[in-house]
Amino acid sequence: MIRLNRDACFSLCVGVCVLWLAALGCVQYIPPVIYEQTQNQPPRILLDGITPTETFLTIKLSDPAQETVTFTVPRVLDPDEDDLLYAYWFINRDQAPPESIRCPQTIPPVEPSLRSQLGRIPGVREADITCLINVKSSRFVPKSRVLLELIIGDRQPRQIGQFPNSRGEIDWPEGTQWVRWYWLLRVEE
Repeated sequence: MIRLNRDACFSLCVGVCVLWLAALGCVQYIPPVIYEQTQNQPPRILLDGITPTETFLTIKLSDPAQETVTFTVPRVLDPDEDDLLYAYWFINRDQAPPESIRCPQTIPPVEPSLRSQLGRIPGVREADITCLINVKSSRFVPKSRVLLELIIGDRQPRQIGQFPNSRGEIDWPEGTQWVRWYWLLRVEE
């Protein structure tokens, strides 16, 4: 006599029931429906290749090699390959909003001819978003902390000449997706 454990018995019963229903025409195969993505997807910053790699840095004002510091994000990902992306760099955005903007850049949509390229990761863009920061400026005071932010959005902010507002906020159009990355800089003599 064959003895089945409880799980095998259950699986056998389910299999028999499905076969019986299929034979009666009660079970049909329904092919999966693939829906087009209609919702706006947020861009993403790819972490590989970001320089400096540390998010907490010490800037020594006495070091002549650190007169300017270069910050780079080489690649971004946006599943919406038709989006024009807007990148803005800010220094202490919440403290001195209108003067905080640095190095605005745009990242063009992916060319249609490149989208089907073999080996290409969909949505990835070689962006080379770069900003050089002069640490000898008045914003870098010894024993202070400076927040450098990179914000990338898939729409251009409203009132481009007047953003961020006095509270450091950015007025994005409805439906805008955005992402940010930051570095915290500790300033020393």
